[in-house]
Amino acid sequence: MKMKPLVWMLLLLCCPIILNAQDKTALLKKTTESFRKEDFKKAASYSETLSEKFPQEEDGFYWLGLSNYKLNKYDKSFAAFTKAIQINNKNTYIYFYRAKVLAMANKSQDAINDLNMAIKYNTVDSMTFHLYLFRSGERSSVRDFEGVISDSYAALKEDSASIDAMSNLAMALNETGKGEEAIRWLQKIVSIDSSSFVIFQNIGFILSGMERYQEAMIYFDKAIHASPDEAFPYSNRGHVKMKMKDYEGALQDINKSIKLNSGNSYAYRNRALVHLEMKDPARACKDLETARKLGFDKLYGDEVNHLIAEKCK
Repeated sequence: MKMKPLVWMLLLLCCPIILNAQDKTALLKKTTESFRKEDFKKAASYSETLSEKFPQEEDGFYWLGLSNYKLNKYDKSFAAFTKAIQINNKNTYIYFYRAKVLAMANKSQDAINDLNMAIKYNTVDSMTFHLYLFRSGERSSVRDFEGVISDSYAALKEDSASIDAMSNLAMALNETGKGEEAIRWLQKIVSIDSSSFVIFQNIGFILSGMERYQEAMIYFDKAIHASPDEAFPYSNRGHVKMKMKDYEGALQDINKSIKLNSGNSYAYRNRALVHLEMKDPARACKDLETARKLGFDKLYGDEVNHLIAEKCK
């Protein structure tokens, strides 16, 4: 029995579609399997082929972006995610991971814009916590502390025991003049995990800013006890000792901090302040110049520049 020509024609038209679908499935499987095995080079290669063969579909570009992100090839990752968004502008995951690329490039406001879109289109409950926590961190970078507070509470609504969310919240509360509330959140972290020197240091730092120096000393002592080889608690404790007029003790602590980390501009600033209190402007100006060379102004503001202009004529 002969097959009618029309039937043959339909089969010929269908075969490429079937083969293409099979090809896509096979390439996607190879991509995801390579990615799960952390063979990101191979995953990038497969996903690049996938994106070339199926340029109208987002899968290849999404996995290409993700693989290149893991390979620290951020320009390629950004380009791939951007293409994926052009194909589907309502995919939460693509916005989320492109925001990660932007954050790595210190483009916090652009990252926030992507996270806004990710939150807008999110339908996956398990993503909600990560989106708000991530955005709270980026909002901190642009000093939107009210936004940090709002996002941190939203993250804690999803995971009430998140130390990262509590820490972000405490930092933002302190920045907005709510030091007591910030301390309460930090003490809650201590009740969950008392091994981190950072939390003790942060409590001490807030208390110091509130001029509660004796209490601050207690927490800096705890921070040093928890991590005796960390530089920052010594510098901060030295600053508190200076405020308490113990200049020799202050220098001993700050010198220890600089020995542990000679690249910390804040420690040089602190030591300069001690030298100024001890009426030794020459040593103070030397430390201020070092603090400036180490980028104090980029991290903490213009204080060092003002001190140099005033004290080092």
